[in-house]
Amino acid sequence: MAQVAGAGLIQRLQALEAKVAALEERRFEGGDLLIHKDQFPELLDTSNCAGEHRGIVNKRVTFSQPFVRTPKVVSGVTKFAIGEGGSSPWHRLDLYISTVDEEGFTYSFTTYCDTALWYANGSWFAFLEDEPPEKPSQPD
Repeated sequence: MAQVAGAGLIQRLQALEAKVAALEERRFEGGDLLIHKDQFPELLDTSNCAGEHRGIVNKRVTFSQPFVRTPKVVSGVTKFAIGEGGSSPWHRLDLYISTVDEEGFTYSFTTYCDTALWYANGSWFAFLEDEPPEKPSQPD
Protein backbone atom coordinates (compact mmCIF):
# COMPACT_ATOMS: atom_id res chain seq x y z
CA MET A 1 0.00 0.00 0.00
CA ALA A 2 2.85 2.37 0.85
CA GLN A 3 4.40 1.72 -2.57
CA VAL A 4 1.15 2.66 -4.35
CA ALA A 5 0.87 5.87 -2.32
CA GLY A 6 4.53 6.66 -3.03
CA ALA A 7 4.05 6.12 -6.78
CA GLY A 8 1.04 8.46 -6.79
CA LEU A 9 3.02 11.09 -4.91
CA ILE A 10 5.87 10.83 -7.41
CA GLN A 11 3.45 11.31 -10.33
CA ARG A 12 1.89 14.35 -8.67
CA LEU A 13 5.34 15.79 -7.96
CA GLN A 14 6.40 15.30 -11.59
CA ALA A 15 3.23 17.01 -12.81
CA LEU A 16 3.88 19.92 -10.46
CA GLU A 17 7.48 20.21 -11.68
CA ALA A 18 6.23 20.35 -15.28
CA LYS A 19 3.80 23.15 -14.38
CA VAL A 20 6.56 25.14 -12.63
CA ALA A 21 8.82 24.75 -15.69
CA ALA A 22 6.01 26.01 -17.94
CA LEU A 23 5.46 29.04 -15.69
CA GLU A 24 9.18 29.86 -15.69
CA GLU A 25 9.06 29.88 -19.50
CA ARG A 26 6.19 32.40 -19.51
CA ARG A 27 7.77 35.78 -19.17
CA PHE A 28 7.00 39.18 -20.53
CA GLU A 29 8.78 42.46 -21.02
CA GLY A 30 7.79 45.95 -22.05
CA GLY A 31 9.27 49.34 -22.71
CA ASP A 32 9.03 52.70 -24.39
CA LEU A 33 9.98 53.89 -27.87
CA LEU A 34 10.96 57.50 -28.55
CA ILE A 35 11.84 59.43 -31.66
CA HIS A 36 12.73 63.10 -31.06
CA LYS A 37 13.59 65.88 -33.52
CA ASP A 38 17.02 66.40 -31.90
CA GLN A 39 17.92 62.79 -32.73
CA PHE A 40 16.59 63.04 -36.27
CA PRO A 41 16.39 66.70 -37.39
CA GLU A 42 15.45 65.63 -40.93
CA LEU A 43 11.99 64.82 -39.58
CA LEU A 44 11.26 68.55 -39.51
CA ASP A 45 12.34 69.14 -43.11
CA THR A 46 9.43 68.31 -45.41
CA SER A 47 10.96 69.93 -48.51
CA ASN A 48 13.05 66.95 -49.62
CA CYS A 49 10.57 64.06 -49.79
CA ALA A 50 10.93 61.43 -52.46
CA GLY A 51 7.70 59.52 -51.85
CA GLU A 52 4.39 59.39 -50.08
CA HIS A 53 5.82 58.09 -46.78
CA ARG A 54 8.99 58.69 -44.85
CA GLY A 55 10.21 57.89 -41.41
CA ILE A 56 12.71 56.30 -39.15
CA VAL A 57 13.17 52.65 -39.98
CA ASN A 58 14.96 49.66 -38.58
CA LYS A 59 15.53 50.81 -35.02
CA ARG A 60 16.35 47.71 -32.99
CA VAL A 61 15.13 46.89 -29.46
CA THR A 62 17.01 44.13 -27.65
CA PHE A 63 15.25 42.26 -24.85
CA SER A 64 16.91 42.19 -21.42
CA GLN A 65 17.26 38.43 -21.89
CA PRO A 66 16.28 36.21 -24.82
CA PHE A 67 12.91 34.48 -24.88
CA VAL A 68 12.86 30.69 -25.27
CA ARG A 69 10.99 31.13 -28.58
CA THR A 70 9.80 34.06 -30.69
CA PRO A 71 7.42 36.20 -28.62
CA LYS A 72 4.41 38.20 -29.73
CA VAL A 73 5.09 41.97 -29.65
CA VAL A 74 2.30 44.53 -29.49
CA SER A 75 2.79 48.27 -29.59
CA GLY A 76 0.98 51.57 -29.70
CA VAL A 77 1.64 55.27 -30.10
CA THR A 78 1.27 56.99 -26.72
CA LYS A 79 1.84 60.62 -27.73
CA PHE A 80 3.25 62.69 -30.57
CA ALA A 81 3.74 66.22 -31.83
CA ILE A 82 3.27 66.94 -35.51
CA GLY A 83 3.85 70.35 -37.08
CA GLU A 84 2.42 71.92 -40.19
CA GLY A 85 4.17 71.07 -43.39
CA GLY A 86 3.36 70.99 -47.08
CA SER A 87 -0.03 71.71 -48.59
CA SER A 88 -2.01 68.74 -47.29
CA PRO A 89 -4.32 69.23 -44.29
CA TRP A 90 -3.84 65.54 -43.43
CA HIS A 91 -1.07 64.23 -41.20
CA ARG A 92 -0.28 60.70 -40.23
CA LEU A 93 1.94 58.78 -37.84
CA ASP A 94 2.34 54.99 -37.94
CA LEU A 95 4.30 52.66 -35.70
CA TYR A 96 5.31 49.31 -37.21
CA ILE A 97 6.87 46.29 -35.47
CA SER A 98 8.81 43.90 -37.66
CA THR A 99 11.56 41.28 -37.58
CA VAL A 100 10.66 39.82 -34.19
CA ASP A 101 12.95 37.09 -32.86
CA GLU A 102 13.96 35.66 -29.48
CA GLU A 103 16.51 38.45 -28.92
CA GLY A 104 14.47 41.54 -29.88
CA PHE A 105 12.58 43.31 -32.65
CA THR A 106 12.76 46.16 -35.14
CA TYR A 107 10.37 49.10 -35.20
CA SER A 108 9.64 52.04 -37.48
CA PHE A 109 7.78 55.32 -37.07
CA THR A 110 6.56 56.65 -40.43
CA THR A 111 4.63 59.74 -41.50
CA TYR A 112 3.18 61.21 -44.64
CA CYS A 113 5.89 62.89 -46.63
CA ASP A 114 4.75 66.43 -45.84
CA THR A 115 4.30 65.88 -42.07
CA ALA A 116 6.85 67.57 -39.80
CA LEU A 117 7.35 65.28 -36.81
CA TRP A 118 8.68 66.85 -33.60
CA TYR A 119 8.57 63.70 -31.51
CA ALA A 120 6.74 60.43 -31.17
CA ASN A 121 6.45 58.12 -28.20
CA GLY A 122 5.24 54.56 -28.18
CA SER A 123 5.10 51.58 -25.86
CA TRP A 124 5.66 47.91 -26.51
CA PHE A 125 4.94 44.67 -24.73
CA ALA A 126 6.44 41.26 -25.59
CA PHE A 127 5.08 37.97 -24.31
CA LEU A 128 4.94 34.30 -25.16
CA GLU A 129 1.64 33.07 -26.51
CA ASP A 130 0.32 29.75 -25.32
CA GLU A 131 1.37 26.95 -27.58
CA PRO A 132 -1.60 25.11 -29.02
CA PRO A 133 -2.26 21.82 -27.27
CA GLU A 134 -1.21 18.70 -29.08
CA LYS A 135 -4.06 17.02 -30.90
CA PRO A 136 -4.69 13.44 -29.88
CA SER A 137 -3.71 10.94 -32.52
CA GLN A 138 -6.58 9.55 -34.55
CA PRO A 139 -7.03 5.77 -34.61
CA ASP A 140 -6.43 4.21 -38.02
